[in-house]
Amino acid sequence: MAVQSDIHYDGVVLSLIPFVVLSSPKEFRVLFLGNSHTAANNLTQLVKSLSDSDGSGRIVTVKVEFAPLLNDFANIPKVREEIRTGAWSAIVLQGAAMSSSHQYSYSQERGISVAKLAISSGSPTYLFAEWPRRGWDETGYILGIYSKIAKASGATIIPVPRCWDVALRHDSKLDLWSPDGNHSSPTGAYLAACGIYYGLFGTKGNPTYTPTYLTAATAKTLRSWAREGIVGSTQTKAAHT
Repeated sequence: MAVQSDIHYDGVVLSLIPFVVLSSPKEFRVLFLGNSHTAANNLTQLVKSLSDSDGSGRIVTVKVEFAPLLNDFANIPKVREEIRTGAWSAIVLQGAAMSSSHQYSYSQERGISVAKLAISSGSPTYLFAEWPRRGWDETGYILGIYSKIAKASGATIIPVPRCWDVALRHDSKLDLWSPDGNHSSPTGAYLAACGIYYGLFGTKGNPTYTPTYLTAATAKTLRSWAREGIVGSTQTKAAHT
């Protein structure tokens, strides 16, 4: 997670993810609102590349807006206007205000207002809950914060921390973090992107995209672990056809 003072910008267990299922090829426009966890290692383009490789024929375009915290987007008029257009097939929000020590509580009210605005625009709205920090058992804490936002707004959580937990359970030596122990490594970004892909498009998809820094076998394994994390956290349901 990203940490500033006692706040790290992340991140419930969700009971239901409404997956987006397209019956025919069409443009699918995703607006990502987040911080360095969303921006680092080309994560959003990885989501697009995974979709491009799954044989669905959908044409995915992504746009990313940056702010340190989800709360901050409430005070950015340009972003609020982008949301209000209703031109997005999905809006993905990240950057809940959290205590790095887990000792303090921070208001999520402005972030909740952003999520409500996104939902009122008619766009399916998702909360990208980020991975835990290296050495911290904090998946429950992270998802707990996001669950409060989801309950208050009606947005749907994509539980990326579960994907990391599954992967590390299978292979505890995976290099998922950057040297700061907070942001993702390229491998971690790919795993997170796989989780987001399955959160947006459903776990029956079969993407094949492999970045140059991974072998095809490793990428396939990471995709299977990400799928396991999403399936194990939710009941799936198609929201759009």
